[in-house]
Amino acid sequence: RVVAIRGARFMEATAEALQLQLAAADVVGAVEQYIIEWTSAQVLDQKTDTDSRNLIVCTNSDTILESMSRSFKEICADGKVMGLCTHDVADTDSLSVDPGSRDTFENAIAEVERRLRDGALSATTDVVFDWRDEAQIEADVGKSCGDGLMALLYLLQSMLSKPEIEIGRFLVVTGSANAVSPGMDTNPSQAAIWGLGVSAQ
Repeated sequence: RVVAIRGARFMEATAEALQLQLAAADVVGAVEQYIIEWTSAQVLDQKTDTDSRNLIVCTNSDTILESMSRSFKEICADGKVMGLCTHDVADTDSLSVDPGSRDTFENAIAEVERRLRDGALSATTDVVFDWRDEAQIEADVGKSCGDGLMALLYLLQSMLSKPEIEIGRFLVVTGSANAVSPGMDTNPSQAAIWGLGVSAQ
């Protein structure tokens, strides 16, 4: 089983079921739109994990943070979601981080540790890194690439320096990082993030 990430929404799926769905779709470009880079991952168990999960979402997009928060709470009603975002996001529990400053990531993860110690968060924490704000990528691919790489690096370093935080799963979400069909364009900033994620793994 895998977790399919489609529109920043968690769904349990199998590769076979998606292949059948794509084969039946009478939409030009449907295959290119929905084939993504796959990574094996345990699927959240709706019966056993609902009371024991936190989710940290590190992103440069308030839309991604809000969407993931909603979908996570649908399957983990009592789960806690904390955002690490490049700007303040209304109506979410989020902390600001700056890709140009490792200290902001260390401070944010220290806050996660404090909440765990105080009982405000449960023991197991899943992490999603998703740096796909299209507007920022289009405005400056080079800056987006550098920011995404440093953000992922600082997040990994900060979390690994806190062994008290029990990481359940660490997912790096990319879009168009690799050409998965003939003639498909790739995104340099996403490819760099994918490469760092593979190296870290």
